[in-house]
Amino acid sequence: PWAVTVYGAPDTAEEGALIQEIVGAEFAGASTHETEATTYAPPWKFSPSTCAAALTAIFLLAAVTLLTPQPTHIVDAVLARHGRIDILVNNAGIGVRAADRKSVDAFPVEAWDEMIAIDLTGVFLMSRAVSAAMRKRGSGSFFFSNNAKSLRGTKRNTGESLYYPRVMMRTLAQVLTEEYSEHGIHVANVVIDGLIDSPGTRALPRAHNNPDIIINPMKIAEAFFYLHTQDRSCWTHELQLTPFPTNPSH
Repeated sequence: PWAVTVYGAPDTAEEGALIQEIVGAEFAGASTHETEATTYAPPWKFSPSTCAAALTAIFLLAAVTLLTPQPTHIVDAVLARHGRIDILVNNAGIGVRAADRKSVDAFPVEAWDEMIAIDLTGVFLMSRAVSAAMRKRGSGSFFFSNNAKSLRGTKRNTGESLYYPRVMMRTLAQVLTEEYSEHGIHVANVVIDGLIDSPGTRALPRAHNNPDIIINPMKIAEAFFYLHTQDRSCWTHELQLTPFPTNPSH
C-alpha cells in the first residue's frame, strides 16, 4: 500500500476541506514529525499519484510514500492495465524543516536518512522498476524534476544544498543517461531555477516586488512534454528553466 503524507498545515479551512475531498479518506496517522505532517492511508477516492499531484497543486508539500520495499507491483499494475509506460517523472522532494536547520555536526541523522530515502532511494527504485519494460520496448523517457541546488554545493543557509540531495539526483540522471540512452530511453535532468507559482511564493516580498520572477507551472509541464517529443537524433539531457528577469543559477 501507499500513503500520502502532507507536510505543513492548510492555510485555510477551505484548503483543509479540499484535502479531505481529494484524498477521500480519514486521517490515518502521522509521520515521525507529528506536529508537521499528516498521513492519509488507503482507501482513497483517487489514485495516490493523483492525490499527491492535487495536494501539491494546492501548495502543500505532498509525498507519496512507498510502504513496501519495492514499487514493482505498482509498475506491474500499470503495465497490465495500459500495456506500456511512456514517461516517468521523478518529482520526489522533501526539504529540511526549520527545526533541523543545523550545522553538519548537529544535523539529525534521522532527517538525513528521510531525505535520502525520498529524494534518492525512491527515485532509484522507481527508475529501476520502470526501466526493464522501457528497455525491452526500446523507447521511453525518464525525467528528473530538480532545482538549482543540484548544480553545485553551496554554503547552507536554509537546509538546502548538502542536506538536500539534489546533487545526487542530478548525478543519478547522468548515470542513467549513459546506461540507457543506447536502449532508446531519454533521460533528462530538469532544473527548475526559480519560484513556482503558488500563494506561498506570491506572498514572498521578492515575488511581490517583481512578479515576473515567478514561473508558470503549466509552462514547466510544457517543457517536460517538449523533452518527451524530441527526435532521438538530438536529445536534450539537461534543461534549465529560468524566468527572464533573473540570471541562471550556476
